[in-house]
Amino acid sequence: MKIKYVEIDSLFGRDGIIILNFHDDINVLTGKNGAGKTNILKLVWYIISGNIDKAIEEINFRNCLIRTDLYEIRVNLIRRNYCTVSITPKDRETLTFMDYQDEDVLISAEDEANRYIKNIGSSVFLPTFRRIEGGFTLDNNYNNSFYRKITKNEIEDALGKLSTHLSNNDHVFVTSISSVDISNLLLKEYTKISEYSNEIQKDQANKIISSISSFSKDDRNRKDELEEAIKLIDKIKTEIEFSEKLRNKAMKPLLEVQNVVQKIFKKSGIEFTKKITFGDAATAIKSNMLSAGEKQMLSFICYNAFYNNTIFFIDEPELSLHVDWQRRLFLMLNQQNPSNQFIITTHSPFIYSKYPEKEVCVDIRQDKGNSENLGESNE
Repeated sequence: MKIKYVEIDSLFGRDGIIILNFHDDINVLTGKNGAGKTNILKLVWYIISGNIDKAIEEINFRNCLIRTDLYEIRVNLIRRNYCTVSITPKDRETLTFMDYQDEDVLISAEDEANRYIKNIGSSVFLPTFRRIEGGFTLDNNYNNSFYRKITKNEIEDALGKLSTHLSNNDHVFVTSISSVDISNLLLKEYTKISEYSNEIQKDQANKIISSISSFSKDDRNRKDELEEAIKLIDKIKTEIEFSEKLRNKAMKPLLEVQNVVQKIFKKSGIEFTKKITFGDAATAIKSNMLSAGEKQMLSFICYNAFYNNTIFFIDEPELSLHVDWQRRLFLMLNQQNPSNQFIITTHSPFIYSKYPEKEVCVDIRQDKGNSENLGESNE
């Protein structure tokens, strides 16, 4: 899915309409502090991810139109607690959702629209608090059980609940301690690949057994038997080669992540779980021992590898990243998976200076905050 166009009326109660045209690959939202970059990021993601109620609760706006390559959606606030939502799927008629009373139950337009829209497309939202660092440890061997309990049970659980609460189907909100979410993502993908490979192997074995059984039952002379045996061997060989291609295709995203990680991080090995280690297992370091910047980069690489045709919303991607990685980040991500769209807010000149043609100014007056004097406008 790709976002093509966004129109927001009266953001923060200010008069005027913000009009944003998006590129299919990279979009850098710009504007001075207070222009609403992060709130626009949240508003758009809340709506397309089936969290329209959160958008209405948290963000002051009158009307928002979002046009994607799959549908068009408009959220219109009639008054504070009353709205209408219209959704026009591609090549289909418009669906309109309104608040109504069903006997004693009030059915809200946003709840009805959420149930519909959350099943379309996929997105990943990475807020500024996507990765909590600062000496937290999840090692169960840590001596101070009280500290371990506070860390593991309260902080990790709270972040996990927030992520689960805001995530809907293929629309994911990312926030985690250390590298917990990365390890979980890799384990989930590894499990899916293993199950798929087992199914392929089982199907292949059944076909081979069936072919051999049919061959054994057929009546034929010695000459025919030899010819048929050769054909059977060729058929089995073809089946094995085809199954191997399917397994390699399934493994490709995981292997590509491993190659990129080893190339960038220069580590002899990184251990994510007991089952998953990139590089030399004997000398591997645990993923939670990586630096904050390495975890940020690892997160971008992993999510980008396993989500296809997905919109990534990233608030300040430069957090904890060395300037060299800031410069290379989106070139690398775009090369790694060209099917994804990135919508970001950043204060890093090392990022936005690389993509001047991808700039999307959120200010109604096109004030990008370029003035050298604080408080001075570019009018």
